[in-house]
Amino acid sequence: MHTPRPSANPEYPPSNQPDIRTPPMSSNGHPPVKRRLTPLDEAMRRLLGLPVPATRRITIERDLPVPMRDGVCLPADRYSPATDRGKSPTILIRTPYGRGGSNPRVARAVAAQGFHVVLQACRGTAVGTGEFAPMRHERADGLDTIAWLADQPWYTGQLCVFGFSYCGYATWGFAADAGDQLVGLTMAATAAQFTGSLYTGGAFSLDSALTWVWGLGALGSNPERQPTLIESWLRRSRLHAALAHLPLAEADRVATGQRVGFFQEWLAENDTAGEYWLERDHRSRVTDVQAPIHMIGGWYDVMLPCQLDDYAALCKAGRPPHLTIGPWKHNSSGFFRCLVSEAVAWYKANAEGRPVREHPVRVHIGGSNQWRDYPQWPPPGARPKPWYLHAGGGLHTTPAASDGRVSTPAEL
Repeated sequence: MHTPRPSANPEYPPSNQPDIRTPPMSSNGHPPVKRRLTPLDEAMRRLLGLPVPATRRITIERDLPVPMRDGVCLPADRYSPATDRGKSPTILIRTPYGRGGSNPRVARAVAAQGFHVVLQACRGTAVGTGEFAPMRHERADGLDTIAWLADQPWYTGQLCVFGFSYCGYATWGFAADAGDQLVGLTMAATAAQFTGSLYTGGAFSLDSALTWVWGLGALGSNPERQPTLIESWLRRSRLHAALAHLPLAEADRVATGQRVGFFQEWLAENDTAGEYWLERDHRSRVTDVQAPIHMIGGWYDVMLPCQLDDYAALCKAGRPPHLTIGPWKHNSSGFFRCLVSEAVAWYKANAEGRPVREHPVRVHIGGSNQWRDYPQWPPPGARPKPWYLHAGGGLHTTPAASDGRVSTPAEL
């Protein structure tokens, strides 16, 4: 089945719409590799909570050049069932975190469930693709990528996407304009804008911003290379020094050894309602997404407040998504495990026209360590209750003493 190309990008007049089609199966100099799942792949499947694989033979194509409208090619790897009969949906993952590490094993485990998995480097995060400018190119590059997909002979016209953190944000960038081919989204620890997490409460969040810059390794000459244990230890000591360094404009150099352009922009662009951040904000298009959505959040994740704002917007528009909130912080291993297992279950259930569970909302209740299902969030009849911090670290439903004292330096 060959699908029509997505509708023209509104950023380009019809007469100037770029022709980014490529011949099917563009040559990349690397022949497809067929391989059987190994015991380590089986261990990964069990770790991710995936069902028994549909096949144990996977075909891998690396460094497929995906052309963008300005001539830049973003590399992608495709993992597919070796027994594919032209019916397998495609899962697209656009990531700035490299295509190495544990990603290939995760991609193989998901492909064995009966999916094509396309793992693509975001612009500026692979050699020869320019400088990484977070949040700037994801909408246009995402649309160009699905246009490329439409020209591939193995593409069935069924597109699923899942993304964790920035990968999910990159998906929000193009999801509203992907058309009917987009049949499902699973998004974890992410939101349609990052301003809320970078300027939590209106103040610049140095910890979130600088830790992310450090984690990306400042995207040096080979951003997809995985650091050694010694390199990781040395880099962590630099992060601790950078978080305590003044002036802030030098913190990126302390953390990474070089100036990071987008970090400098974030320091300078402190008007969160200004043009810089509005251009990188996809909230206005969240309610235009027609495909079923499953949001996965963590009670201790910095992204949760913004994620719940997206959830509320979809509910208000009459398209309530599924929602799962677990006992996780941003980089918890259980968080990612839930994303992968729920994504596979979500896409299979949608394809078969059956519900994935009875109620759309599932949340973890701390203390009792229980999971509860609800028809919506907040649950019906729920009312907010204020709690007040008292001296000694206690919480009470009544305000503290009239002197307003909460704690002393000694108590902290």
